[in-house]
Amino acid sequence: MVHKSITTDSLHHILQREYKVRIAICDDESSVRDSVKEAVCAYSDISRIKITVDEFASEEDILGSTNWYNIIILDYKMSDTDGIGTEELLNEMDDDCKIIFLTNHPEKITVKALEMGAFRMLMKPLDHDCLHKYLDDYIMSFGNDYPLLLKANRDTVCIHTSDIIYLAAENKTCHIYITGKEYHCAKTMLAVANLLPKSMFFRVSKGFIVNFDYINFFNAEYVYLKNGDRVPISRKYLALFKKSFKSHVKGMYV
Repeated sequence: MVHKSITTDSLHHILQREYKVRIAICDDESSVRDSVKEAVCAYSDISRIKITVDEFASEEDILGSTNWYNIIILDYKMSDTDGIGTEELLNEMDDDCKIIFLTNHPEKITVKALEMGAFRMLMKPLDHDCLHKYLDDYIMSFGNDYPLLLKANRDTVCIHTSDIIYLAAENKTCHIYITGKEYHCAKTMLAVANLLPKSMFFRVSKGFIVNFDYINFFNAEYVYLKNGDRVPISRKYLALFKKSFKSHVKGMYV
């Protein structure tokens, strides 16, 4: 069965935009690097997401790079080394970088790789559809700017996830607030939230989900948003909200 990319799903419509992803491919076989790059470029064309690709033939080369990467597609075993050791070093460089391992023997590395926080694993020879699915997973989990087609009353509008300030539930429908506008959607709040980047939106109470990027300040009772609105925060969610928001701003408290 052919994987339906985020770009072909009936609920999404990707338009040309400035959302960018930087990917490194590290494998000592040029044929493997070529295959992975071909798949990544095909995904870039389909999704209209600008992707920059750098290639490396050894761990030493990639560890010597001064570039920052969203994703590193890394051969688990090159020469006499293995990807786990390299992943540890890469994670020391940037915790936000996600590792996708390439391997011929996934059963030998699954547990250890997951313990080290590997994002996904790919089998050789490469399945392009599988890689495209993993790139979709990354965008849905860690991206914060892709368009959604929204059925609002009799209109179909395109909004960007990065423009959504918060969601509010009303029975089995959802109100979507963006700067200066409010849309009424005939879906539940949780159904809409499932289409949004999971790292950027947080449920603060039974009826509200907020975008971390639009939080102005908060206390034990309310979250105050940059558009001037405030939404109640439940004691049930308060501790996890504080932890998640601190992680989002990378603990940079004054």
